[in-house]
Amino acid sequence: MNANLEQIKAEILAGAEELTSSKEVYEFKKKFLDGKTGKIGLLMREMKNIAPEERAAYGKGVNELKEWALEFLGGLDEKMKAKELQARYEAEKIDISLPAVTVKEGNLHPITLVRNQIIDIFAGMGFAALFKFIIDGLKLVSGEISFRVKGFAGEIGTQIYPAVMSVGYICGFRISSYMFAGGVLSWLVLIPLIVMFGENAVIYPSDGATIGEIFAADGASGIWGSYIRYIGAGALAAGGIISLIKSLPLIIRTFKDALKSINVKDAAAASVERTSNDLNMKVVLIAIAILTLAVWLIPAIPVNLLGALIIVIFGFFFATVSSRMVGLVGSSNNPVSGMAIATLLIATLILKFTGASGAEGMAAAIAIGSIICIVAAISGDTSQDLKTGYLLGSTPKKQQIGEIIGVCAAALAIGGTLYLLDSAWGFGSAELGAPQATLMKMIIEGVMSAELPWNLVFVGVFIAVLVEVIGIPVLPFAIGVYLPVQLNACILIGGIVRLVFDKMKKKEEEEKKEIINDGILFCSGMIAGEGLVGIVLALLAVFGVDKVLDISGKLNLPPVVSSIGSLVVFGLIICTLLKFSIWKKRKKADVKNEA
Repeated sequence: MNANLEQIKAEILAGAEELTSSKEVYEFKKKFLDGKTGKIGLLMREMKNIAPEERAAYGKGVNELKEWALEFLGGLDEKMKAKELQARYEAEKIDISLPAVTVKEGNLHPITLVRNQIIDIFAGMGFAALFKFIIDGLKLVSGEISFRVKGFAGEIGTQIYPAVMSVGYICGFRISSYMFAGGVLSWLVLIPLIVMFGENAVIYPSDGATIGEIFAADGASGIWGSYIRYIGAGALAAGGIISLIKSLPLIIRTFKDALKSINVKDAAAASVERTSNDLNMKVVLIAIAILTLAVWLIPAIPVNLLGALIIVIFGFFFATVSSRMVGLVGSSNNPVSGMAIATLLIATLILKFTGASGAEGMAAAIAIGSIICIVAAISGDTSQDLKTGYLLGSTPKKQQIGEIIGVCAAALAIGGTLYLLDSAWGFGSAELGAPQATLMKMIIEGVMSAELPWNLVFVGVFIAVLVEVIGIPVLPFAIGVYLPVQLNACILIGGIVRLVFDKMKKKEEEEKKEIINDGILFCSGMIAGEGLVGIVLALLAVFGVDKVLDISGKLNLPPVVSSIGSLVVFGLIICTLLKFSIWKKRKKADVKNEA
């Protein structure tokens, strides 16, 4: 054991002599001190293979080596940085005997850059609003195209909504392809198998109709609604639990860090820099206590004291997990769905075992799950905002106060919007499918009443386990199994466009990044624009004006013509994205004018 430690120490000393920069020191330090792949870190992992009587001495030796390495390499890093700083000072000395350097080209002014970004966003909003009005307002073309091969029960197709395509572009090809693969499994494998082997069978939850009768009446969509959704629900539930289990080390670590921050003295807190000044943890804890009492005591919220405590516990854990995940992998990969599903399952089981049942128990479970879902989403967004603020040099405390004000204002606006949408079309309708809400309803009703088709649910569970075992991210795949394949296909098309952008060859890497970012801004605008027009259409539906705009009945186009029209509109949507990204004319500013 000692020989191994001395060997690593000698290796560090020998390697340190060859280092010439702080960057090389950093990479060399990772080689030995990285928690997962470092040689010293691997030694600590071997603790379980050491005989019990030798573990204390082994651990002491490894810790001493680690402390020595940190001190030695830290000192070496300081020396390198001092040397580099001195070299920089020497290089920046001005030699007045040298001729002047002429710069012919500069960059655009920051205000000009911001203005261009705003133009991209609002252009996306405008085009998305136009296309949304054409599709769902005038109903000039269908928002969905589906294709079937005669004699085969499977179905494929795509939606043509700009917001859905934009989601695929922002998420990227990798995530969108996983979702599409799940859709292919559902619509081109499972549905044909169900129809082929069970055509004359009556399988729960059918109300007495055979599978063949369901397929004859509603096609593949009928089989999806009757059976596949439950398989997808099982896969999503399993994916949520798997994500929770994989996050346990992170949860424990962040829990410890949060407890340490509570013990910070006021004097120490007052001495920190402005850019590190957060809301006092005591104030946060008092606010949490007040909100917990409000959730418990306000009659409109169907949650008892036990439910309020569940919200506090799960909210703390999942808020920390969401924040860390956003910091590590980005906001687009925040596992909100998995955490919400895991919360729903656990909360519903706890409520059922404590005597809650019926509509009251289900309302409490859905309230708990909804609040936790919101907590996870907001915590991830807040972390992203705080990171942006840190880069800009803002005060975290003031940002946090602004976030609280923004959340309160948004809650009022979103609540009103949801009531409007429900009044216009109703959740679960063709216009407002609400797949996430339907999934939550299925999970809660199934656990409370024990009337879920558990065979189908467990099929989904084991599909999720299989997918996780072979190394595919389970949640995107499970979402694809649960959602209609047409939606997944539209997302995939957006992902393919992003893949083309990622693979394109440009002389300057900076230009490539600019094109991709312009596409993200434009897609963000399209998501917002489609949402705003959706609210306008909901208002028209409430007042019955939407039927006046509908011209589909007047045109009475053949299905083939309508499908071609939908493809043309979808092509135009993609072209607008290309126009404001890869086809966009970019000019550099003249230095003497804007530099």
